[in-house]
Amino acid sequence: MNERDTHSGLFWPALLVAAGIILLLNNLGRLDWTVWEVLFRLWPVLLIAWGLDLLVGRRSILGGLLSLILIVAVFVGSLMWMNQIDEGRQPVAEHITEPLEDLTSAQFFLDPAIGDVQVYSLTDTSQLFEAGIPAQTDRYVYYSYSTSANQAEVNLGLTGSVVMPGFWGVNQDLGWDIALTDEIPIEIQMDMGVGRVELDLSDMTVEKVNVDFGVGEAVLRLPDHGYVSVTVDSGVGQTTIIIPETMAAQIEIDEGLSGHTIPVKYEHDGDIYTSPDYATAHDRIDIYVSQGIGQISIRHAGDH
Repeated sequence: MNERDTHSGLFWPALLVAAGIILLLNNLGRLDWTVWEVLFRLWPVLLIAWGLDLLVGRRSILGGLLSLILIVAVFVGSLMWMNQIDEGRQPVAEHITEPLEDLTSAQFFLDPAIGDVQVYSLTDTSQLFEAGIPAQTDRYVYYSYSTSANQAEVNLGLTGSVVMPGFWGVNQDLGWDIALTDEIPIEIQMDMGVGRVELDLSDMTVEKVNVDFGVGEAVLRLPDHGYVSVTVDSGVGQTTIIIPETMAAQIEIDEGLSGHTIPVKYEHDGDIYTSPDYATAHDRIDIYVSQGIGQISIRHAGDH
């Protein structure tokens, strides 16, 4: 057996050690969990590191050490490069608002990425929405607003790598407060990476709401009138959906390793659950939930 055959490379051992160290620091509270979002964005860097390991890391012990140094250099260099790009962005205001005026409908595309997000009904009837942005993320927020034919489109979210300036836990309390009008019909698209999302839509006229999140918890309190289409797609965590007593509902669940609870009075046909009054109801909700690992809880308001 020659020397080349005796060395299996350092990429996978180094990757496992690095992942273990990061998880340990997460559990000790020394490193923010949002670091995983940055790592997910860097998957091409892992391909580069793997290629370097295949090229020089398996030829000798010296080559393996050189490969390890190159892997660390590429990884750290990429993080520094991302941080420099982020620091070049100009911060936006910590409070954003737009007037309702003569608008007849609106679409909201919300992408906070990380943190604790609260969405609820706006009390000021003259405003379309108001949003409070965490102070430590203002440099990484993107925002756009446009109108056409009395319809508004709002884009608000987080871009880049907010984890770098607060790498050692500064970003653990990222709170987003977003208040939306209840005066006109709206649609909501929410994309979330890591954190908690609570949408209290009970007083709003919502035609469609899509929530897509990776790791965390989502709580949805649905509107009490109209026809509403709801889609929740999550990776790992807990999903809670609360249906008003005035609304009929049909629920479809696509679960991986998740468990679920559904109101006992619902009729069951495969993965579809239907309330007894759904076919004749004027006010009703169609719900589709897909979740990989965790718990899905769907109930009517007042149920325990």
